[in-house]
Amino acid sequence: MTILVGDFNAKHTSWGFPYSDTRGNRLYRYIVSNSIDVFAPSTPTRFGTASASIIDYALIKNLNWPCTIDLISELSSDHNPVKLHFPRTAKFELPTPTKYYLEYFYKLSSDHRKLLSTEGHLNPGD
Repeated sequence: MTILVGDFNAKHTSWGFPYSDTRGNRLYRYIVSNSIDVFAPSTPTRFGTASASIIDYALIKNLNWPCTIDLISELSSDHNPVKLHFPRTAKFELPTPTKYYLEYFYKLSSDHRKLLSTEGHLNPGD
């Protein structure tokens, strides 16, 4: 299981933006080709002087558990924070991390940095 949450600065119609930009298209292709789920709030997370956008969201891989994302309306900057909620049940147990999952997390983190850089080109086989 991998969870990345943050300000991705990538806009795409799939997570509620009226249009898609270059970063959003690149991230969307990566998400689809790697079976990653996007959890985005239904309202904007960033507010500019003449615009509002949904650029703060979560990318989740291999989570077989219910999850919701909410916006917290506490604007102390130009971004509102988001909160993930995982309901508790008596049957849930966290699996012990394995070397595979740790290696996958580091690769996903590295791919994420390459993906969002303006000069990097992501090749899923790297």
